[in-house]
Parts: sequence; structure tokens; C-alpha cells
Amino acid sequence: MTLLPLVFLLNGLSVPVPELDPADLSESLQQAQQIAVSNPEHCIQLTEPMQQLQDNPLLPGRNNRSSSSERLRDRMLLRNSRQQIQSLLISGSCYALQERFTEALNALTEAEQLANRQHFDDLAGISLYRQIIILGLDFNKPILAHHASRRLNVLLQNDSLSNSALPVYVGLLNSALAIHRQLPELAKEMLSQVRTLLVTSPNPQLAAWADMLEGDLLHLTGQDEHSLLSYHETLEQAAKNYQLTLQLQLTTRISQLFTQKDDLANAIRYAEQALELTQQLGNESWQADAIIHLAQLKREARDTNLALALLLNASGVYQHSTRPQDLARLHLEIGKTYQQLHRYNEAQAYLTAAYELFQRQHLPYYERLSLLSLAELYTQQEDPGRAIVLLEQMLNTPIPEQKSLETELYRLLSIAYENSQQFDKALLNYKLFTNSQHESTTTEEPPQSDFFANYTRLDQSQRLQELDNEKHRLDSALDWYFKVGITAALIMTILGIALLWHIRKLRLFRQEKQTMQQLIDYDPITNMGTSLLLQKELSRQSKTPWQPDALHSMPPATVMLLFRACGLTDLECRVGLKKAQSILRQVSHSIRQRMPEQSQYFLLSDRLLLCTIPESAIDQHNEIIVRIENRLGVIMRKYGLNERVICGKVQYPFLSKSVNALKPVQTLEVCGIALAGAMQLADKLGKNVWVELFAIDYQQAAFFNGELRTKTIEAITKGLVKVSCSEKNVSIDWNALLVPSQNREQQANKT
Repeated sequence: MTLLPLVFLLNGLSVPVPELDPADLSESLQQAQQIAVSNPEHCIQLTEPMQQLQDNPLLPGRNNRSSSSERLRDRMLLRNSRQQIQSLLISGSCYALQERFTEALNALTEAEQLANRQHFDDLAGISLYRQIIILGLDFNKPILAHHASRRLNVLLQNDSLSNSALPVYVGLLNSALAIHRQLPELAKEMLSQVRTLLVTSPNPQLAAWADMLEGDLLHLTGQDEHSLLSYHETLEQAAKNYQLTLQLQLTTRISQLFTQKDDLANAIRYAEQALELTQQLGNESWQADAIIHLAQLKREARDTNLALALLLNASGVYQHSTRPQDLARLHLEIGKTYQQLHRYNEAQAYLTAAYELFQRQHLPYYERLSLLSLAELYTQQEDPGRAIVLLEQMLNTPIPEQKSLETELYRLLSIAYENSQQFDKALLNYKLFTNSQHESTTTEEPPQSDFFANYTRLDQSQRLQELDNEKHRLDSALDWYFKVGITAALIMTILGIALLWHIRKLRLFRQEKQTMQQLIDYDPITNMGTSLLLQKELSRQSKTPWQPDALHSMPPATVMLLFRACGLTDLECRVGLKKAQSILRQVSHSIRQRMPEQSQYFLLSDRLLLCTIPESAIDQHNEIIVRIENRLGVIMRKYGLNERVICGKVQYPFLSKSVNALKPVQTLEVCGIALAGAMQLADKLGKNVWVELFAIDYQQAAFFNGELRTKTIEAITKGLVKVSCSEKNVSIDWNALLVPSQNREQQANKT
């Protein structure tokens, strides 16, 4: 049993949709948002020009700009990007109102991606919310809705969201999802959380939506009387708040509940209110659906002429519909109404047209509905042969949804066979009819003739005898099955408990191991690798020496960039622990954004930052260094710290002719020498400097036997190791980098 039969209530979950702030929209987008419900097609046309804007990846803050014209251009690009995302959100909602869910999801997904790229968290949250409204309806694909919910929860934890009511909207959405999936306990818990949020942030409109979901929960748990009372109270509150969409939801629910209680007078009264609300909203499709719903109730109340008039009025709206299945449904209802008026020719014409439209749209369930109505019409016209052909055809070509139609199918078959004097088949189908009726949840009994009443008594006596025989058979085997079942259940319970205990203990051990390893290998603040992780990585590379192929091709190279941000030194003493942690997170995030894929990051002692770049991005290393220097300088400047960023760079393998002579650990030490030279220049010039060391092609590995630092500086001074620097006309005193004992030793070697 479903509470929401109308098409206009099935284009998403019954929850409010947060609108975009009109003050933040252009005039065309404001107009599109205003007419989204009344004219979704024109709404889509208004948003199309804004969606043609190109995405602008470079926004303010990405580069240092001094020109006012460039800053103005950046603001314009930012504004255009925001309008493009807003137009996608509005068009996605309009597509959903037209039940074009594929186009709606495409637009909303694109809006989310653009919003994430430009860091518009408020727009990304609205996009995810509207995606879940659509995805949550599909029981067969819960994974997409679950992933969207996780992304939305991540955004909710961000304090930068400008929509303070979004957590309440999300709570209402989670409650509606739980009700839709028939999880009353979870729905009750979600609604309780919504009530708590509404206490701290009062909102009468959202409180009314929560009251409606309370009524849905009562209906789900079978408390229809309390549900009706809740709907009535909420309807009064919605009328005071002038919430037309919510009033439409409530009047439709109340009408359906009265229909289930066979109170057609009240059901018609609230259906008429729903029709008036659709007229106020201005949506022609919703209005036509409301007319059909009201006509169905009028037909059940035997006011058939008025029902026919309503349906014929609705046909004027459906003539312009872009959905042929809507027109087919209208033809089906008109055919049933003509059939009730005994105007069989008109009924046959409309039912046949409905069947052909459903068949053309590949809707087998509605095809069966049309065929059942045609078969009943043929039976009333005393043409049982044609009815039997249609019904037997349905039995021979079943569909998964046919189970709900079997009761009516067997009833019509039994009547048709009785009218054609085939009493054996009539009896067989009537037995199938009674069995199907017994299994069905409906309590409505179809009209029966005296012939059926006699066979009902015969069938009941035969069924009673069968049950007695079955009882004796089960009694004889009951003891044996009982003992075996109890024993097996006890053994399985014990084994299951033991297995679950061991699995849980093993899982806890694994989780604890992973947690400890994560804490050891990665810095908890920046999530960058620690010195221990670097040591493991270098040891692993040392154990796997380069193996040149037969053509003596060069192995793939890796560039090591060792940064020293002067502002990070003694950071906790300068700004405090909490702010220092925030700065480190920003530094880590900035470096990751500006590094190519497959790069590695390490936070070493003295706050040195080590980055390794793969071979594919080696040609871009100068550009990468500049980008990182600029971004770190912006962060340091923001907090009043030293902006200077120094970098040392080497390439591994360092010796191209003898790739295994210097291990990765030794190459890292060479990179430290390059950083020391860059620090000397930075102190001298007072600006950002990077220094690169690289060995010339004929460099021999034997020269580096001995103390590596001394040998490397000696190789630099002799020209065996080349130096590249960001400052071309300044020299470095490499001997000053040696400790006194090393310096004396080097001078002795020279003499």
C-alpha cells in the first residue's frame, strides 16, 4: 500500500528544497527560479545561456597580482563561475520537476564538481542535497545515494557554509529516506535530531515539514488515525505560513487515507483542495494529475458523469504533454469511465489507444492494466472468446509485476469460461482466484454469482480435508524434527558466537595495528610522511638497485626538492600551538595542490619539507618551485611570519654513469648541501633562492669515496659537480659550509 499515488508527488522525496538566495542571482536566474514550478520548460531555457560560460580554474589567491585591472578581471571570473553553477542547480531542479531524472542528475553533478573546484561549499551542499532527493527513490541503487550523503556530511562539518539551516534540511532528508525505506526506528531517531536543531534554530516553515514527516511515520507504523490528526494540524500551520507545496502534499495524503477508510466524501473534499492548490501553483502537469485523481474518486462514488467531465477537461492539458505515458494513463481512465457508463464503443476505443501507447513506451505493467480493462469490457459485451484470448495471453507471457494483477485476472477468466459454458476451466480459475485473494492484503471481495457461491463451499470442504491429512503427517514427524532442530541450532549458535568473537578480536587487532602504523609513519597535523617513513622508503629503494636493460637506457629519474620555510622555525613559540597547527595544515594543503600526481611529501626535523617529483614532471620543476614559494609566502605573510622560502634540488640517480654508486640516503645528503648553499645566498640577498646540484656526464663514482659532504664540496669547487641557481650573478662560498675540522682537512689535501 502506497500513500502517494499521484505523479506530481513522485518526482522526489517529500522534503523541502533550499532555494538560492535571490540577492545572489542575476535577473534571469531570479526569474528562472520563480517560474521553476509553474513553467519548468521555460525555466530550463532561461538557464541555458549561463551554462555556456567557460570554467575558470585560476581565481583570486592563486597568483600574486598587483594590477587593479587584473584583480577586477579575477572578480569577474569568480562571479561568472558562480552564476554558471547557480544556473546548473536551477536547471537540474526544473528537469526533476519534469521527471527527466537523467538530465537532472547530470546538471546537478556538474554543478557539484564546479562548486568543489571553486570552493563554493554552499552551492556544493545544495547540489548534493538535490541529488539525494532524486537518488533516494531508487531501492535498487542505494550506493549512489550513500556516496552523495557522505560527501554532504563532509561539507556539513565545514564551518564556512553560509546556509545555517542546511543541517535541518539534511535531517529532514534523512528522515524521509528512512520512511521511504520503511525503517521506522531510524526515522524516529532522525526526526528527534531535527527537533533538537529546530530548538536552537527556530524555523516555522521547516518545523511544518517535520510535522508532516511525523504523520508519515505514524502511517508507516499503522497508526492511521493519529496520522490523520497530525496531517490536519500541519495543514492548518502550512496554510498560515502560505506553504502551497506543503499544503498540496498534505491534502493528497489526507485524501488517500480517507480513500483507504472508504470515506469517499472526505477523500473527494481534500482531492478538490489539492486541485485548487495545483491551480494556484500554476503547474499544468500537476493540475492534470490532480484532476485524474479526483475523477477516480468520483467514479468510485458512482458520480460517473462528473468524473468523465473532469477527465475530458484534463485531456486538454495532456495534449501538450511531452510524456506519452501520461496521455496513455488518461485514456485508460476515460475508457474505464465510459465502461462504467455502459458506453462500450467509446470505452473500447480509449482502452485500445491506452494499450497501444503503453506498448509503444515499453511499459508492460500498464499494458496488463489496459488488457484487463479490455477483457472485462468484452465480458460485459458477452464476448467471452476475445476476453479469454487476452487473459490467456497474459498468463502465457508473465512479467515480474504481474503478481499484483493475478486476483483480477483469475476472476475475469473464471467468469469468461463460465459464460462460454466451460465449467471445468471456470472452476479451476475460480480456485486460483480464491487462493490469490486469500494471499492478497486486500479485503475487498468481488461480486459473485450463485454459481461461484456453490463452488466456494465445495472448495472449502476439499481444502479442509487436505489440511487434516497434512496435520496427521506433520504430527508424526514433529518430535524428530524438533530434537534435530534444537540440537543443530544450539551447536550453530555456539560455533557462531565463537567465530564472531574471534573475528571481532582479529579486526580490533588489525585496526589497532593500522592506527599505530599511521601515527608512526605520518604526521598527525599535516598528514605528510615522517622521517621514519622516509627512512623506510629510502631503505626500500636501496635494496632494489637500478638494472639497466640491454640497450643501456637511462633509468627513470626522480627529483628531490628540499624546502626550508623560514617562517616555520620556532613556529609554536611565535604564534602558539593552535595557530601553528593551522598554519602547518595550510602549508601541507598548498604543497599537495601544486604538486603533480604520484609525488611524495615528507616533514623532516627542523620543519624541512621534502618533496619527490616523478620523471614525467621533471621539466616543470622550476615552475613548481616558484608556485610553492609564492603560496607559502602568502601564508607566512598572512600571519606576519618570515616569508622567505629556500629550496635545494638534486636528481636521483645523481651519477648517471654509475647509478648505484650513491644510495638514496646519500643523494638526500647532497640535496641538503644544495639547501645549505641556497640558505647562504638567501641570507646574503634577502630573498627566495633555489640551488640545484648535478653531476656532469663523465663524473666517476670513485671520486666520492670517503666522507660524502667533504667530497661533494670538493667536487663542486673542482667543477665536477655543476651548480644551477635562481640567481645567476652571485657565487656561493662552498668551503664555508664545512665544519672547521673538515675545512682543515680539505686545505691539507690541496697542499
